[in-house]
Amino acid sequence: MFPVLCYGQTALDYKISAMTKIQIKDYEGAIYDLTKAIELNSNNPLLNIYAECYYLRGIAKAGFIIQKTLSQCSDFKKACELGYESACDTYNNSCY
Repeated sequence: MFPVLCYGQTALDYKISAMTKIQIKDYEGAIYDLTKAIELNSNNPLLNIYAECYYLRGIAKAGFIIQKTLSQCSDFKKACELGYESACDTYNNSCY
């Protein structure tokens, strides 16, 4: 028989995973991983990992919001092009 080894992800593992996800613009996944890293590290802040995770999560949230905003703007623009006047107003006021 062989012993069974269990491997739990550490805060550093989640941080590294999140950094990869930020690079590929998987902001939701990065936010999840960074939240897990913060939770795992909340009682024992390691070096700068704890603060860095908060910083990276802020970047991921900003990327997520920008991604959503760009998506919304393309919808507003299309609705405007199709003649929906309220969409034109929203597009002109919110997307420039």
